[in-house]
Amino acid sequence: IDDTHMMIRGGYQDEKACFQLTIRLNGRLSERDGEIAGETAGLQHMLAEAAEREYRAVLEEIVKKGETDLFGFGRILALSQPHCWEKVREDWSSEIKNMECKITVEAILRDAEGKGSFGQHY
Repeated sequence: IDDTHMMIRGGYQDEKACFQLTIRLNGRLSERDGEIAGETAGLQHMLAEAAEREYRAVLEEIVKKGETDLFGFGRILALSQPHCWEKVREDWSSEIKNMECKITVEAILRDAEGKGSFGQHY
């Protein structure tokens, strides 16, 4: 993986904090020939699934169980919907345990020279 970009959008719906976590992974294949190029979509799918599992595990173990706002969800809610943030601010460590978070991962693999884009959303 050469780099990772993450975007978080937040809101408050049905008396619950809701977030969309979108991750974009960019990487390069060390070699690319016809055979590997044909497998790129499968590699991207595996990479995206593995990343989604890792982010989900972090959310469950560190954020929800540990009551640590590692990704700054509270700040995002405060900026996007300040009136809702005022309602939950005092009890945010408990509120974060019940939040909903959708995770989307996009994996993009390119050849060793950085040519070609084979992005897939999962």
